[in-house]
Amino acid sequence: MPINFLAVGEVFTEFIGEYNTQINQYFFKGPFLGGKPAIFSKVISKFKEKVCLISCVSDDYWGNFIANEINKLGIDTSNLRKISDYNTPISFIFTDNNKKNSFFLKYTSATQIFFDDIDKAIIKTAKYFYISSSSLLYSKRVYDTIYKISNLIKHSCKIALSLGNLNEVKFSTEDKEKLQPFLEFADILFLNNEELNILYEGFNNFLSNRAKIIILKNSNIPYKLITANRIIEINPLTNLVNKNSFYANEVFDAGFLIGQSKGLNESLSFRFGSALLSHYILHANNIPTESELLQSISL
Repeated sequence: MPINFLAVGEVFTEFIGEYNTQINQYFFKGPFLGGKPAIFSKVISKFKEKVCLISCVSDDYWGNFIANEINKLGIDTSNLRKISDYNTPISFIFTDNNKKNSFFLKYTSATQIFFDDIDKAIIKTAKYFYISSSSLLYSKRVYDTIYKISNLIKHSCKIALSLGNLNEVKFSTEDKEKLQPFLEFADILFLNNEELNILYEGFNNFLSNRAKIIILKNSNIPYKLITANRIIEINPLTNLVNKNSFYANEVFDAGFLIGQSKGLNESLSFRFGSALLSHYILHANNIPTESELLQSISL
């Protein structure tokens, strides 16, 4: 079956902690579907778009939980591999001193994503391929798989690369070299000011002679849409993303790409993604359906 969107990378079971100040203790809600590629796919599926998620889980309790959650969302699972000799990762996310933190248990099965196991006929039908930097830096095997997929479909679909939160992790010279080929592959880039500084010395050097869309985000001016060196629009979402908003980058990215797939121009796609993110944050991280979102915006 043809698909519009393709995502690849880590999926895991997730628990989100809330801190009770009265007894100085965390209480965790869950389980939930976790992982940036998984959340991106979840958003896409809520808008009735065909999306395929390439990943790997164990044939254990949590792996079956993930597979069931993905099935219920209508996400294509033909490339969700199940294995028996690794455990499905579990993530516990909590906030501490106004920062998001996470720690993982059984952080293994999502590294077992092999290019040879992927149904090439399905991925060749994709119109948009979404890549998260977290997936590229997850393991060498996952990196190699994403690289081979990109090479296979780079002439037939648009590749969107999200470099969210590189400034929050230890970013080595080796990591920078790993990302370089994907900066060349990408038709659309989602990144922050801090990441721009990490990747390139000068803003002009980064943009020169590149016919691609760049979404630039930072804490003061959250989103700028830049195409061929032109700033098209600045979105007034200052201070909207707060410490309790998980996966905000993936929600906005999915909204922008949904707008593009529906034939909206860049500016309207930008508004669509912004409206989706606003709804997500203002409704306690709830992802709306298309009808719910359209009720709150006028394109």
